[in-house]
Amino acid sequence: MSTALKEKTKDGRFVTAFWLIVNVLFFLWFLTFTFVIGLLVLIPNYLLHRSWKPGRHALAIRWFITFYGRCVIRLSWPMIRFSVQDRELAKGAHPCVYVLNHLSFADVFFCSHMPHYNIIIAIRSWPFKIPIFNIFMKIAGYMDVEKTLWDEMLTYSAESIKSGTSLLFFSEGHRSKDGQLYPLGKGAFRIAADNNVPIVPVALIGTESLGGYKSSTVRPCRVKMRFFAPVWAEDNSFAGVNDLRQRVEDLFQQEVYKKRTNSVKD
Repeated sequence: MSTALKEKTKDGRFVTAFWLIVNVLFFLWFLTFTFVIGLLVLIPNYLLHRSWKPGRHALAIRWFITFYGRCVIRLSWPMIRFSVQDRELAKGAHPCVYVLNHLSFADVFFCSHMPHYNIIIAIRSWPFKIPIFNIFMKIAGYMDVEKTLWDEMLTYSAESIKSGTSLLFFSEGHRSKDGQLYPLGKGAFRIAADNNVPIVPVALIGTESLGGYKSSTVRPCRVKMRFFAPVWAEDNSFAGVNDLRQRVEDLFQQEVYKKRTNSVKD
């Protein structure tokens, strides 16, 4: 092995070890912060929202999750430099169905920067297996899309929207492994069309360096959350739902992934 190659290998190992230590320290900070914020905020929040009254407990936990997520993002600076763009476009669209692209397991933390905190997140099963966090997710009424039957999801979604609660979906189903947008599932669009509420597309850009396809560990990055104007279905027919899905998918491809689509004419 040449001297240059040995030096390069040595430098690579040093960088790997450095980021491993940084991630361990970051994780320890995260656990400590989680414990402290829970200790200081949970009981006052419980009293503030009068959570002993029917229907108030889930709302209080959704507020706490939003507050907690925002604190995590803010206190992660300068490791994570975060900005929000065009959020005012979504402020009047409540209740609605938010649809986000998906690049990292950390994406859910950025959901705390939605215009409203009364939101139910529809997510896959694995987060429900995380101790402590799963308790809060269940109390908040989050949906496990892998274990909930489709008819049950439709009924629960309709009841939630009727009560003034928005929904949030990562409609690709799982995070991207190559930075490309995967086809969007129709579930969120069916729910929006059936309940006559808009889809609000929201793009996350930069989270691929937070446990995404660019890095399996947390690395310094700039993350931007971009909101788009609400999109409505023409009707709740199969064609109407598919058209709504396609419009949102084309929007992501053109505006976020910078790709032309079949719906764009030459």
